[in-house]
Amino acid sequence: MNKLGPGLLSKRIFDADSGAVLYQRNFKTGERVFLRYPQLVELPKNPNSYIKLETVLEKLTEAVAAEMDVAGKIAKKIQNGDAKELLQEQRERLAGQAEQLFARMTETEKERIPLYEAFRCGKMGEEDYQKKKNSIRQSLRFYDGKLNNILEELTLWERRYSERNLWLCAFCGRELPKEWKLADVKRWIERVEIRGFQEISVSLTQKEEKEVFPKEWLEEEERKKGIKEE
Repeated sequence: MNKLGPGLLSKRIFDADSGAVLYQRNFKTGERVFLRYPQLVELPKNPNSYIKLETVLEKLTEAVAAEMDVAGKIAKKIQNGDAKELLQEQRERLAGQAEQLFARMTETEKERIPLYEAFRCGKMGEEDYQKKKNSIRQSLRFYDGKLNNILEELTLWERRYSERNLWLCAFCGRELPKEWKLADVKRWIERVEIRGFQEISVSLTQKEEKEVFPKEWLEEEERKKGIKEE
């Protein structure tokens, strides 16, 4: 029985012009292809209406192999300490934000004493006093939340500029699959676009994590490998 459904690249392979999902079809005669219409019971006669699974997998393997090489070179830069300056820039930026927040918190804290004195001396009613006191508390909670966000962002940058970067984890120290499995697709492949059932464009995973590194680092290594960003 022929297999229906998107197959190995389910929800990841599309027609580039229309954006329509493509389906993997495994025919009884042995052909495995991607096409627009999964209901077909035999391979279309028009070769421009489908693309072979093997052709797509060759392109995926090529793209991932090149990405692995670039990731390996970036990992070596980190091991050599080249990312320390990048991390320091983020630390200084976040430290500046934290200093501003501490200054605002200090100013807000200073409002407590004169507010209480005004209430104690009868210059302010209890209702107004409670409102302004709650307002101060809310402001301090807001600033405290902002400080926590800064600490979380610092932790994020410390991970990104280390070998724990998710892009490096995905592509460094890995072996190319002899036979592609769903786990390989999930780890490495974000999207595949087919134009005219001839051209194949591959978008890989963890692009955001990759792009935290300087453009010149990536361009240098990708130029050496002949990688073209999709």
